[in-house]
Amino acid sequence: MDFVGAIQAGFKNYANFRGVATRPEFWYFFLFTFLASLVLAVVDGFLDTTIGVGFVFNVMTLIPSLSVLVRRLRDASFSWFWILAPITSVVLMTIGVIGISYIIMQSGVYTLDSFLNADNISDAEITAFINANEGLIGFGLLTLAGALLTVVTGLVVNIIFPILPSKSFEQGNKLVKPENPNF
Repeated sequence: MDFVGAIQAGFKNYANFRGVATRPEFWYFFLFTFLASLVLAVVDGFLDTTIGVGFVFNVMTLIPSLSVLVRRLRDASFSWFWILAPITSVVLMTIGVIGISYIIMQSGVYTLDSFLNADNISDAEITAFINANEGLIGFGLLTLAGALLTVVTGLVVNIIFPILPSKSFEQGNKLVKPENPNF
């Protein structure tokens, strides 16, 4: 499949989450959306609008990109549920950030003025604040673990799995029999 054919297939199968997508179809469509987003980001830099053209393009290509990814995962013999893996880590990160924010707001030690004038805060005050709020370290570690998990699962699902070769029906891909086993 060539570059133009992959783009046409991506938009033709706009919301088709069934079947399979070959490696060229997935990567050419990914390349198209990446390059178009880059060009539109430059265009948005010159335009003075509240909602950029790049944002509109990314929203319009969200469903086709997800459908191509789901079909590609199926072709490599993985479940589409892998797309949800980064979401769980984002939930962990969100819980950590909310916990840290809650502890800081409840302590009443830091105000917006103290953040703006950070030179007034001594190391002893920071150490005393952390020692007085032991949950702060736990929520910080939860946030860090969530961020790391987000990066790892995002790389695995969006880069590593789609790189893997297609599995034929005989090799164990019992989900869908590929139409063209050469890819």
